Amino acid sequence: AAMTTTATGPNTPSGADEHITGDQEQTLRTWLNDQLAAQRERVQQATEAFEALADTNNPVHRELGRDELDAALEAVAELEHSLERVDEGTYGVCAACGKDIPYERMEAVPDTDYCVDCASSH
Repeated sequence: AAMTTTATGPNTPSGADEHITGDQEQTLRTWLNDQLAAQRERVQQATEAFEALADTNNPVHRELGRDELDAALEAVAELEHSLERVDEGTYGVCAACGKDIPYERMEAVPDTDYCVDCASSH
């Protein structure tokens, strides 16, 4: 069987990573959903903690509570965004340059929108 090679344009390094496979996408989707559930739990806990801290007169505690809540809310937003990208079919594609992001990177940073090159310049 002859091996077919995909044409490489000027911007495509030869041997460029293929788009993530369906199985890999499923693995990442499961991870994203699990993380989303965990982060929503964190938001709930942070909200309760923050409300409890609101009664204290310690501004440092209140500030830490607020930071934790903000971080949890931001994580939820990023995960929801990644899941939307999975549904749209744009997950695993760099939002800046349009190249496929290698699975190794998606596995390491499942909620990324950028390949390594573009992430370092953002």
